[in-house]
Amino acid sequence: MSAVIQLQRDAVVAEARAWLRTPYHHRGCVKGVGVDCCRFLEGVWRAAGYDICEITQPYSIDWNLHRDAELIVDGLLQYCDEIDPVQLQPADILAWRYGRTFAHVGIYLGGEMYIHSHRRSGGVVLDRMSDEEVRKRPMRCFAYRWPEGASYGR
Repeated sequence: MSAVIQLQRDAVVAEARAWLRTPYHHRGCVKGVGVDCCRFLEGVWRAAGYDICEITQPYSIDWNLHRDAELIVDGLLQYCDEIDPVQLQPADILAWRYGRTFAHVGIYLGGEMYIHSHRRSGGVVLDRMSDEEVRKRPMRCFAYRWPEGASYGR
């Protein structure tokens, strides 16, 4: 990985950590005020200077229980490449199946840690990949297409 891409990843991780303790608010995207998981990704990338525009169309709080369409995955694939979990690097995006679709996302921080906004947690928190809540769920991983080029030699 180039030094430039490493700096880009570091900027995303630092910005994500700056959102810690932001309360959960469905469809919100204001650091320190309120954010949900999708808008958290969008807000972090935008504040770090990168483009992940709205990755989903407006959605109800329980859309994933009633639809099969992969709104989040389809949105992520506009800006990211899907990768194998063994390739995870800090700033990569994690998506878990909740209900009928991959409907929850977070940002991988390295080691066992990731950061996300979750209704049950009350907002943006750090969690471990080994926690039962996510360990039992199907997971997909995505690497952002950094401006210098793909970070995995594509």
